[in-house]
Amino acid sequence: MDISLLLVHDDPSVMRGVRMRLEVEGGFVVLGDLRREEAVAAIPLRPVADVIVLDADVPGRNLPDLATIRALASGHPVVVLTLADSDAAAVAAIEAGAAAVVRKHDPSTLIAAIRWAATPAEGGGPMT
Repeated sequence: MDISLLLVHDDPSVMRGVRMRLEVEGGFVVLGDLRREEAVAAIPLRPVADVIVLDADVPGRNLPDLATIRALASGHPVVVLTLADSDAAAVAAIEAGAAAVVRKHDPSTLIAAIRWAATPAEGGGPMT
């Protein structure tokens, strides 16, 4: 069964790359692709995805968005995609409710994190 996704971002070019990687991999269906400023208004109107992928370019800046988006999505898992290479940024995102934090330059880990987040019975806790 395909894993449904909602992509939330600041930069459409980043999500184009993510979409291309997901298409090559297979097993995923993107229900929506929203700019972050649209997400708060639009998420309640969309079908709830199995996993939300939140592009967080600036560590820490997007954490209030993470909590809001997660609440609007009825607690569905959020995988944070970031440029940050610091453990502190990953820990902050996990503490804010992220199911996983993945570096943008690591598409294989993104695929694994999405699959892991979509299967909560297999996940024992947040993934970094």
